[in-house]
Amino acid sequence: MKCWSWSRESCRGRLLAAACCLLGAASSARAQAPPAAPAGPPPAVEVVAPVTAPVDAAAASRTPPAASPRSRLVVSLLTMSPGGTLFTAYGHTAIRIRSLEDPRYDVAYDYGSYDASDPSAPLKFVKGELPYWLSVGPTAEVVDWYSRVFGAITEQTLALEPLQAELLARSLLHNSRPELREYAYHHFRDNCATRPRDLLDRAFGGALRAATVDAPSGATFRQLIDRSMAFAPYLRWPTYGLLNGLIDLPISRWEQMFLPAFLREELDLLRIPAADGTTRPAVSARQVLFGPEAPARLPDPSPLPGVLVILLLLVVSTLPALLVGRSPRGARRLQGVWLACWGTLGGLYSLLILIAWSLSPYPETRSNGNLLVFHPLLFGLAFLGVAHALGKAWARRPLEGLLLLSLGGLLAAATIDLAELSPQQLLGFVLAGAAVVLPSYLSLRASRKRDLRSDRTPASRPETLPAPAPPP
Repeated sequence: MKCWSWSRESCRGRLLAAACCLLGAASSARAQAPPAAPAGPPPAVEVVAPVTAPVDAAAASRTPPAASPRSRLVVSLLTMSPGGTLFTAYGHTAIRIRSLEDPRYDVAYDYGSYDASDPSAPLKFVKGELPYWLSVGPTAEVVDWYSRVFGAITEQTLALEPLQAELLARSLLHNSRPELREYAYHHFRDNCATRPRDLLDRAFGGALRAATVDAPSGATFRQLIDRSMAFAPYLRWPTYGLLNGLIDLPISRWEQMFLPAFLREELDLLRIPAADGTTRPAVSARQVLFGPEAPARLPDPSPLPGVLVILLLLVVSTLPALLVGRSPRGARRLQGVWLACWGTLGGLYSLLILIAWSLSPYPETRSNGNLLVFHPLLFGLAFLGVAHALGKAWARRPLEGLLLLSLGGLLAAATIDLAELSPQQLLGFVLAGAAVVLPSYLSLRASRKRDLRSDRTPASRPETLPAPAPPP
């Protein structure tokens, strides 16, 4: 198995990619056409195993030269700004180690590698069984690869002492050994940005954590996901609907560094102790290697797309009630087909929630309140909707009862959200469900009452003319 990091599904897009694969939406929408991606994987070299790549593998895999006044290692952080696709929406990061004395020693360590050729990778990810690992490759070729799929690349040279730089380089080299390089990936807690964050924090003597762990970020994981995925609202909604209220809790500046851009920002702000007792910047030099650098703090996405979706659902659900006077049969068919579509999609989505709940080891997929909105009983709505469209009179009353039951679930979810009984944000999905269920229930109920009134009205009898008098 070749060791490489597939940028189109780089570290930050893993959770979203797996969820969207389950939803059948792995081909993400684009806000704009991204740079053309290369045909193959980015070049990388194994740390121990032989390689055939046309690079100096020995220089990339040998022990770093010893630190001395004449031989010094330079450590820098490479931050890839988000691109315009689902798989590049969160950015990426890598650590560069180079020697000032030996120009052949210039490598980049990447914690976002996994076997992209495995067809069962999405399922393994959901089950928490997909191995991720630390790979290492020549910096020039890694930068060339990432420049084709990400928006920009920024390099921050870190103000590490020679011994600190050497210890960090040796730690990375040790961790990239085949028997040690794999780790259990977690989208928010253990990924391609948090691993470099922890290593750099240890190199700086804990200064990065001390400056950020108790400082509130003013955001939640869901808000940061929402902002990063603003260009594809119709993909981000079903994706983070699979995640529970744990991602709605306030997080610290330390935690928000699960996004590479915030790690870059915090390093720019960090000051470390100097030899004379003062402090100095943790970043000694900074340059943009490619493209315009994207800011870490993105604006909140516009609520307009969500409002338009809810209005569309409301209009379609109200149409049968508006058409019943002109064409009762057409209105009944439209309502039945519409409820069958909603029941099928909602039922399938509830299965995704249950699969993520039962198979995934990630706590963010457990105890999902969206099951009050999307539940397996909606498959019954699909069946009864078809029967209602075909004119089966027996289907009307159970259909009305199932819609009433769905309204109860929506009311419970709205109460949980508005009363803050759970941190999970449910109101958006509640409004979408109510836009379908409430008009349909009211329309069915009014139709049944109208039919009852017509059945109770006595039929009018034709007037009889008096019989003609017999002739004299």
